[in-house]
Amino acid sequence: MKSKAFELRDRGTFVPAVAIKLDAANEAEAYLLRRSGFAEGESYILLGALDGGLFHYDKYDCGQNGTRFTAHDYIRDNFDDLEPGQVICTEFIRGERTTPKTSERLE
Repeated sequence: MKSKAFELRDRGTFVPAVAIKLDAANEAEAYLLRRSGFAEGESYILLGALDGGLFHYDKYDCGQNGTRFTAHDYIRDNFDDLEPGQVICTEFIRGERTTPKTSERLE
C-alpha cells in the first residue's frame, strides 16, 4: 500500500488530505483486502482528511458533490503520477478554471 498527502482546493475550500492506494505488497495484504471485500484487479483509493475523521473508498460516501467527491476519482485515476503534497484543484478538474490553483503555502 502507498500513501500520499494532498492539498484539496476548491472555491473557498482547503482540505489537507491523505490518499492510500490499496495495492497489496504481499499475499498477507492481498488476503486482508479480499477479506475486507476489495476485489482483486480493481484500483481502490482510501481518501480522508488529515485532521481526522473517516476514510472512504467510495466517493459517494462523501456526498454527491463537493471537493472530496470530485478529487476522489481524479486521485484514483492519477495516483501514480501525482506528487506528494500536490494541489488537487477541483475547480480545474471540473473545467471551471483554465489553470489549477497553487498551494496556500506559497501565498
